[in-house]
Amino acid sequence: EIAPGWPEPVYNRAVVNELLGRAPQALRDFRAYVELVAEDESQVLRVSQRIGELEGIASVATPNPVGALALGLVPGMGHFYSSRPTTGSLTLASVIAVLGAAYSLREVTVVCLIDISGGGPCPDRDVVREEVRRPYMPIGIGLTAVVTIGAAIDAYRGAKAQRDALTAIIEPLDGVRLEAGLPKVSAGSVGVDLSLLRLRFQ
Repeated sequence: EIAPGWPEPVYNRAVVNELLGRAPQALRDFRAYVELVAEDESQVLRVSQRIGELEGIASVATPNPVGALALGLVPGMGHFYSSRPTTGSLTLASVIAVLGAAYSLREVTVVCLIDISGGGPCPDRDVVREEVRRPYMPIGIGLTAVVTIGAAIDAYRGAKAQRDALTAIIEPLDGVRLEAGLPKVSAGSVGVDLSLLRLRFQ
């Protein structure tokens, strides 16, 4: 604030913002730095390359692993959030199928006014009440919980893998430096060597 035209603190703040994962703030500071050092071609070129890399990172929406885990507690939602709709649909269908089967398998006990020990059905007029039990519901709920938790963990791992894959692509670019200069032409006994651009790997 005291010296807004001093480029080094602006650059340092950009680096800190980048390390903290604040790509928009880092981009703002890197762009401000480029304006401050516009006369220094090598610095402008180097930082402009980093701006391009950060713009690529900012444009790729990677899911938050913790968010995928939290949403995964609703069957299939973690996979939908992390752009894996097929797995999400399978998870949701599995939970619906298990709960549907557990609900539909029931035992009905009919309390009848007359004695039907011979095995015949109780006439409708003699039915006092029907007692319905669903003995497989606890098993269905347990299986649903296991599937849901497993799917949430898988959604977390999938989101983390996506983020790690992007990091693995972007981070190595930090070691590449683009050097600009006048084109060079050198002739030898065997041919001509034309050098337009150099990449240095650090």
